[in-house]
Amino acid sequence: MAGFRKSQPWFLARSKLQLAYAISEYEKRLLPFLKQWRRQAKSRFGDKSSCCDNFLNEIIPYYIEVLVQDGIYFTRDFPQHPMSHYLNVSTVH
Repeated sequence: MAGFRKSQPWFLARSKLQLAYAISEYEKRLLPFLKQWRRQAKSRFGDKSSCCDNFLNEIIPYYIEVLVQDGIYFTRDFPQHPMSHYLNVSTVH
C-alpha cells in the first residue's frame, strides 16, 4: 500500500518516529475498551482462537502505532472523524 513492490527495498520515514508514550498508553487513550475486550477473550466463554489473540495483541497495537505516527495526515484529511478528535490533542507547557 505504500507504493513499493515486494521485491523492492523500502523506507518509510514515519516508521522511525519515536512515540512519546508506550503503546499501552495510546491503547488506553484511543481504545478505552481494549483492556475489557482482552479480558473477555481470556474469560471462560471467550474466543480462544489464534485469530482473536493476534487481532487483540498484535494487529491493534501495530495499528495504533501507525495511526499515531501518521496522525498528522489523518487529522488533516479527515478532520471531522471521531478518531481525529482523539488525536488532536494539545498540551500547555
